[in-house]
Amino acid sequence: MIRSDQQATGATGATTVVLPPEFLAETEGQGRVTSWCLQEAVLRHKAVGAFLMHYGWNSMLESVCAGVPMLCWPFGADQ
Repeated sequence: MIRSDQQATGATGATTVVLPPEFLAETEGQGRVTSWCLQEAVLRHKAVGAFLMHYGWNSMLESVCAGVPMLCWPFGADQ
């Protein structure tokens, strides 16, 4: 997932990702860069080994239901 502050809108109105070309070259074929995805589908993918999360209620429930271990990093303003 790419946060909105890592995206830019081009002249045509299309959203582009602002990532270093080296990062994209190094990770090509190993993952997918997207501005949005269905979190439940990602958590149920066989390649997911753990989920780094801020410990929000919905994310916690989705992770538990998918059987994915969580690495919890609560933020003071969220929790």
